[in-house]
Amino acid sequence: MKLEYREFTKEDFEDVMTLDLRPIELREGWASTGEEPMERLALSISLSRYLWVITHGGKICGVFGLAISTEEGVTYGTPWMLSNDLPFTSYSNRGLFLRSSKQIVMFMLDKVDLLMNIVSLENKESVRWLRWLGFTIDETNQHTFDRDPELHFVWFSMR
Repeated sequence: MKLEYREFTKEDFEDVMTLDLRPIELREGWASTGEEPMERLALSISLSRYLWVITHGGKICGVFGLAISTEEGVTYGTPWMLSNDLPFTSYSNRGLFLRSSKQIVMFMLDKVDLLMNIVSLENKESVRWLRWLGFTIDETNQHTFDRDPELHFVWFSMR
């Protein structure tokens, strides 16, 4: 079985809300927002103009999207993704995941002037993936949140 990507549908919402998310993603969500992870996921879904799911054997193993805003004539995109470990574990899944990710980022860049969001440096898989995709990661300007001061967040961006 291989990973597949498709647009998110209303029928996917219930399955997405029961995803067994990676522990670091749960921790990042709580630290950065103070919201329960699934509350934050529901908000991310509602704010996103573009939404997709990742499936494996017909089961959803990840969800990602792009929220868009415009400020002072600049269109910003906030890309995000939450998943279980499946996209990162097997060699064949990882290759497809990486190739598909490049295509999706190119799609996103066609829609906005700048992609940007935050990630914790402790989320090593995501940081490595973002760098591979070509995002700039600003490690000189780290942020922590009182809820979890051991997580060091940095901005990632791409034009």
